[in-house]
Amino acid sequence: MSLPNFAGNVEQSDSFALVPLVLIPMNIDDFKQFLSEFGQLVLISSQEFKELKEQIKHLEMLIRTKDEKIQELECLQNHYFNDGDAICNSEF
Repeated sequence: MSLPNFAGNVEQSDSFALVPLVLIPMNIDDFKQFLSEFGQLVLISSQEFKELKEQIKHLEMLIRTKDEKIQELECLQNHYFNDGDAICNSEF
């Protein structure tokens, strides 16, 4: 998807999104407050992102563990494929 801007079309990326810049007259104190609140929002988003990455890592580990358990149970149920090749390892 492309987004128009003053220089032409710019491709949208998954890592960022272009937003139109709107200039709003404000005094310096209001601007400082805005920057402070924006900074807090960025920190919160960054922390949420880190937490989601940790959750994903945990779920990937859980899936690997369950896959290994399924493989072990399948091995115990049926030691050989139809062609007679052993599918079980001595690891289990």
